[in-house]
Amino acid sequence: MDEVTAKLRALQLTPPPALPVYLPNEPTTHTITVSEKVKRILTLINARGYYAVIVGGEVRDKLLGLTPHDSDLLTNCPANELREILGHDYRLSINPFNPNKFDIQDENIDILCSSLPLEEELASRDLCVNTFIADRDGKVYDLLKYIHFLRYKELMLIQSKISPDERFQKDPSLMMRLIRLYSHLKKAIPDLSIPRHYVQYLRKTASFLTCQPFGVYLKNVELLFNQGLARDNFNALNFCGMTHHLFPAAAQKCLTCDMRPFILFLHEKLTNIDLLDEQTRKSQHSSYHFLALLLLPEVINQMVLNLTPTHVDAITQTSNFFCNNYLGKFDEPTQTYLGMTEGEKSCFNMNMKIILKSYYEEYLSNYPRYCQIIYQQSMQQDVLAPEGEMAAAASPVTPAYHQTRQRGAQGRRTPKSDSEVAQQEHKCAGTKAAKK
Repeated sequence: MDEVTAKLRALQLTPPPALPVYLPNEPTTHTITVSEKVKRILTLINARGYYAVIVGGEVRDKLLGLTPHDSDLLTNCPANELREILGHDYRLSINPFNPNKFDIQDENIDILCSSLPLEEELASRDLCVNTFIADRDGKVYDLLKYIHFLRYKELMLIQSKISPDERFQKDPSLMMRLIRLYSHLKKAIPDLSIPRHYVQYLRKTASFLTCQPFGVYLKNVELLFNQGLARDNFNALNFCGMTHHLFPAAAQKCLTCDMRPFILFLHEKLTNIDLLDEQTRKSQHSSYHFLALLLLPEVINQMVLNLTPTHVDAITQTSNFFCNNYLGKFDEPTQTYLGMTEGEKSCFNMNMKIILKSYYEEYLSNYPRYCQIIYQQSMQQDVLAPEGEMAAAASPVTPAYHQTRQRGAQGRRTPKSDSEVAQQEHKCAGTKAAKK
C-alpha cells in the first residue's frame, strides 16, 4: 500500500467532526463503554445535526454488568438521509417488518429512524428497563425516570392506559420478549421474578402466540432458544403455561403417552445446545430445529397410537397441521387471520421432514437409556414399582398397552393387537372428554 493510498484510507476511516447535539435533560452519573464501530456511526449521524443514541438492551446490560447480544441505535434522521450518510461505508439492509429500521450486516447493529419526539419514542417501548439511552461518549440518560427499576426485583411494563392482557393480545411477541428478558436478567439479578398478575395475564393470553406474522414468530423462537438460555426459557414458558400455545391446536391435544423419556431428551438437547459457543450454535441450529424439538411429542404420540403407518407419515401429518392451522397476523380490513404464505409452508415442511426425522431416530436410539434413568430415579425415591408397571411408566406407549402385554406374558389372557389397544384407548379418551 503506497503512502497516498494509506492517507486516503485513514481519512475515510476517520469520522468528520461532530456538531454538538443536545439531548433533553442532563445525563445521569452512570456511564457505559461504547465500541469504536458504534461511536463512529453515532458521530457520522450527529455531524448532520441529528441526535443518535444507543437505546435499550445494550445500555441496560452494560449497567448490570452483562454482555449485550447486539447494539440498537435510535435517531431522528430520516431513513432516506440515513442511507446517504452510511450507505458508502456500511452494508445496510431494510428490516422486512419495519421500513424505518435498518440492519448493518455482519455488525449486529440495528438503527431505528423515528419521527417521534425522543421522550414519546422511549415511552412507546415495552419494559421500564429498556428506556435508557447513551450518547457517543457513553453518558447515560434516563428521560423517563425509570433508572431505579434496575434494582427492582420484578420486571415491570411501562405504565400505559392499556391493560397488560390487552397489550399481550395486541403484540403477542411482547410475551416472548418478557420471558426472554426474564431469563437473561436473572444472570445479574438472581431473585428477579415476573409479577404474579403478569403470569396470570400470560396464561390467559398465551393462545395469541401464533397470531403474529410467521417471520416475526420465527425470529422470536430463535431469540428464545438460540442465545444460550434455551433451557431456562423453556422452563419459564412452562411455568407461565405458554409452551403448548407456541403451536396451533395440534400441540394442545392431550398426549396419551408418558412424556418423561421425551422430557429427558428435550432437556439434554437444550442443555447441550446452550453449552455450544455462539458461532457454532447459530451455524448448526435454526428456529426450525427448536420447533421440531417441541413438535416431536406429537409425532411420538401418533406412532404410539398407530394413527399413522410410519414415522414419516406422522411427521408429514404434524407438519401439515401446523401450516394449515397457524393463524398469523390479523387483517383488520378483512377481519381474518392471514396464516402462512405458500412459500413459508413449503420451507417449513421441507425443514420439518429432515429435522423431525433426525430427532425422532435420535430419540429412539436413546430411549433405553432414558428408561434406565427413570428407573434409577424411582429406586432413589424408594418407590420401585413391579417390572411391568415400571415399563409402563417409562415408555412412550400407554399403560394399557403394557398391562395387556404383561398379562399375556404371564398367561393370564391373550394380548390384544396394537390396533385393538389403540381403539380401546381412543374410546377411553372419548369417555373422559365427554365427562369433562
